[in-house]
Amino acid sequence: MFQSHNHGEGEDEVEIDGTMKYFSQDDVSSLSEFPLVQESMALGTVLAVTIEPDSSGSSGYAAASRSIPIVKYLFEKGIYARPLGNVVYIMVSPLTSRDECSRLSHILCDAIKSVSV
Repeated sequence: MFQSHNHGEGEDEVEIDGTMKYFSQDDVSSLSEFPLVQESMALGTVLAVTIEPDSSGSSGYAAASRSIPIVKYLFEKGIYARPLGNVVYIMVSPLTSRDECSRLSHILCDAIKSVSV
């Protein structure tokens, strides 16, 4: 079970199924507003962003031409992310604070902006 958006602080920090919310709804939603982003979602410690394929029409693993520069940008900022085709994944530790998850989300936004230009 996953949700494409999470909610705020307090009692909303835990999903109905007991999983912890690490990434805020606002951060996940803001990622999905970029024209380059098809979809963004968070589930527990994982944040995933699906990037629009390039003009070549490739999909899946062949559509990594836009996700690889995003991952390289993140790596330069000390963030390890994994591209799987046109999907970029960030996974945090269960001990990661929500503030740190928010910081990572904002840097991911910057990475997407850098590729969108």
